[in-house]
Amino acid sequence: MTIVTFAVLGLLTQPLAWDAASLQQSMEKELGKVLSPAEVTDLGTISDPMDISADQDDQVVYPVELGATYPALGPADAPVTMVVFSDFQCPYCADHEENLLKVREEYGDLVRLVFKHYPLSFHDQARPAALAAEAARVQGKFWEMHRALFANQRTLGPALFESLASDLGLAVSRFKEDIKAPRLAARVDEDIALGGRCKLSGTPSTYINGFLVSGAVSPAKLRRHISLALARSFILLRRGVKPADLYTFSIHPESLPGPAAPARAGTAGSKPPRFPQGFSWDEDGFWYPVSVRSGLAIQPPQKP
Repeated sequence: MTIVTFAVLGLLTQPLAWDAASLQQSMEKELGKVLSPAEVTDLGTISDPMDISADQDDQVVYPVELGATYPALGPADAPVTMVVFSDFQCPYCADHEENLLKVREEYGDLVRLVFKHYPLSFHDQARPAALAAEAARVQGKFWEMHRALFANQRTLGPALFESLASDLGLAVSRFKEDIKAPRLAARVDEDIALGGRCKLSGTPSTYINGFLVSGAVSPAKLRRHISLALARSFILLRRGVKPADLYTFSIHPESLPGPAAPARAGTAGSKPPRFPQGFSWDEDGFWYPVSVRSGLAIQPPQKP
């Protein structure tokens, strides 16, 4: 049996981390890795965050409502929220989770990772594993159990769940009671229903500020989508949206309040093509010119 130790990087209570001024500074610094200083300044003059798009699939914003309580790493007012729908018995999910954790640690409090259960019907231990994770969550050990379940995918089952609970220092008797509790089954069902509303078709599926990233993808591709989400959130922040409201307006851009940002010279009354000719990127996602109506082209961070 493998137990993976894991330092919890966020609290289930989802504390706030940012005021508008410090968040803008941190976002400008991060965006400066993929844009020139002048382009970062220009980014703040764009009025519509949807003017920035990566490809023709990057057009639908899914309103991934998180609910009242959920396991998360990172502050509630992070400008980028990655919501992953995952299955503990899915080998692709295990690989993807490692990449999600890696990039969330890289970006720190600029990114929040939210976990949602989506056990597939043909994985007989996926739902029991989800309930085990929820039972551990009751005792404040969701992320530790989460990592241990993925590390022991080949032996998922009641005996493993109880053994992991003991190894993680949980009250095993309470864990055994909670794993059967209807309220925890209802939490899992809520996540499944949310996935259905968001047109989820398989696992893993990750929604980054409402934009769907299907399948297990590389850290490079996650960074690419995070850069786009940061750029859109930067526009919202410059429009006067409070840090605590960035996710709400990211998934509901049609509700953006307040006056539009100043129009760029020469763009009034016109909308340049969203997708320029020759748009491409390599398989690792390290080169990805991004269509922006203002003419910006977000470049990727350099290879490590």
